[in-house]
Amino acid sequence: STCARALARAALSRYAAIDPRAWSFALSARGKPSLSGPTGAPPLSFNVSHTEGLVLCLVAREREVGVDGEYLGRRSDIALLSRRCLSAAEQQALWALPPAAQARRFLLHWTLKEAYLKARGIGIGLPLAEITILADDDPQILAGPPTHFALGPGVADQPDRWQLGRCQPTAEHVAAYAIARAAGEVTVRMEEVTP
Repeated sequence: STCARALARAALSRYAAIDPRAWSFALSARGKPSLSGPTGAPPLSFNVSHTEGLVLCLVAREREVGVDGEYLGRRSDIALLSRRCLSAAEQQALWALPPAAQARRFLLHWTLKEAYLKARGIGIGLPLAEITILADDDPQILAGPPTHFALGPGVADQPDRWQLGRCQPTAEHVAAYAIARAAGEVTVRMEEVTP
């Protein structure tokens, strides 16, 4: 969307002395955007997500990133989607909750999983049931890492290569990010920008 592109340009320019209009982008074979210019730009990577009422952009230096946000009011067939998208452990955690909490839990699983997939640049080309990301659902805990992250053999990756986290940017949204690790934990700074 136009708003997402504008946010990405503005966010990237916060980390480099480059006019927002000067950034140029390329798409991978699987559709992940990356920077292609200008010449001499620092080695930044970024990812954008947009949903009803929210646009997110994550920027990092020299590491792959993914971000996803979802509107809590989104109406979905959770029973069907959970069978297709969640691991057995994630489904067990989901159905153990009272019905009123299940939609939020599903979106929490989904945003964490989608952020990871976007960071890998693979899209939904991985066996989703082999990705297990569990997070505490205590409503007082609005941010932080998942409590459990495991990958099956079909995913061909190691969980310790990634730093995952989640947050609630507004009362109506949940969001998550995945950042490739280098040495130690990365500090994630969140800033709100309103048009």
